Amino acid sequence: MAGELYERLMGDDRFYRAWKRENPGLNSKQLEELFIEKNWKNCIGSARRALVAMLIDPSISEHVKEEVVDVLLKDKSLIRGRGTHVGRA
Repeated sequence: MAGELYERLMGDDRFYRAWKRENPGLNSKQLEELFIEKNWKNCIGSARRALVAMLIDPSISEHVKEEVVDVLLKDKSLIRGRGTHVGRA
């Protein structure tokens, strides 16, 4: 999700130039990695909601839905360990 957010934001030259100014000397790959590192926690809730939406989508196979349920169950067990519950849905 953070990578997708980066792609959307940096598609606007104003955002990309501002991000590059804030992080001089980094190449485009490093800029993306830094953005993801700084913002992935803010995307947890959106990622969780996207997975839940997949469960009600009739075009998603049952096999994929089973994998999504597994991921969501594992995530639920990790919420306790996150402390601040960043991005909680």
